[in-house]
Amino acid sequence: MLRAAKKTAENIRFVGRVPGRYTFPDYRAESGLETFACITQGVTPRNAAVSAPLVADLGERVSANFDNIGVVHGHVTRFVEGGFAMDFDPDSNNLEKLAERIKWVKKMKVFGVADSREHRRVLPRDPQSTLLLADGHQVKCFIVDMSASGVAISADYHPPLDTRLAVGSVVGSVVRHLKVGFAVKFTETQSLDTIEELLTKLPVSQSRSTFAAA
Repeated sequence: MLRAAKKTAENIRFVGRVPGRYTFPDYRAESGLETFACITQGVTPRNAAVSAPLVADLGERVSANFDNIGVVHGHVTRFVEGGFAMDFDPDSNNLEKLAERIKWVKKMKVFGVADSREHRRVLPRDPQSTLLLADGHQVKCFIVDMSASGVAISADYHPPLDTRLAVGSVVGSVVRHLKVGFAVKFTETQSLDTIEELLTKLPVSQSRSTFAAA
């Protein structure tokens, strides 16, 4: 009975996007931020691969908190496109409880739950993007979620409120600081059908005129 239960738990797997946040306890980013956003590429009760804005060395300790799954502790085992993979520490994570939560996420299809806000927020298919600053500098960033009116960003960069910048080719202003980064309100409301492409594509003219025209 015990062996069968363990095998069932280990076989649970969800290949899909679950938003969360993570921290490297032994590392502090240049910006001073400690917590960053992430989105799973896949997760099991023993490990996960995540898209993330910041990676650390192999073997680095990492703690993550995935929505509807909970907190896990582990270490970086390899790099994946746009992020890293982590193995969970067996001594600090309950295999059966994690398996049940992953099964619940998979069964309920949490990303299909309706959002009652005026501008529905959605997860990007590819969260990697670039910030274009008013002085022409570029900063790699991670899209936490997005809507027709704004976007949440996680990056090793901490701009003051009211900072004008472009996320990809969409111009906006920093309106709120978040635990994992900051929120940008677009100068103009966008269409959800095209917003992701715009957020991941830099403008043809990468200059101050990008902001002057907005």
